[in-house]
Formats: sequence, C-alpha cells, structure tokens
Amino acid sequence: MLYYHVMNRVRGPFERFRDGIKTLGLLQQVKTFPAVFSPLFCHKLEKLIAEKMDNLFSICFSPEKMRHQ
Repeated sequence: MLYYHVMNRVRGPFERFRDGIKTLGLLQQVKTFPAVFSPLFCHKLEKLIAEKMDNLFSICFSPEKMRHQ
C-alpha cells in the first residue's frame, strides 16, 4: 500500500512530464548537465531565520475608523 502511494501514484504524471521535456529536447540537456538544472528540479533546504519570516507576511491594518468600532 505504501509503495503504491509513494511510487505508482506519481508514476503517470512523472512519465508525462518526462515525455514532455523529451519532446522539447530538454531531457537530454538535463541528463548532460545535471548540476545546471539541479536548482530547478531539486529543493534546497535553507535555515529559517527571522528575516525570512518577516518577508513571508505583510501587515494590512484596517482603516482607523473601523478599528474603533
């Protein structure tokens, strides 16, 4: 059951994606230069710091008269 959910369930979409980039000639380039394409296809872990948290959200205050009701 776990194998199905991890491997087989995503196989179809993955194969369609692979066939699509193969049609464009990109698959061979990815295979030839994997380091160049790695940032596009692989997630890079980054340390979460306060500055990044601040950049995730922006504060939108209500109009002054709405806050006092």
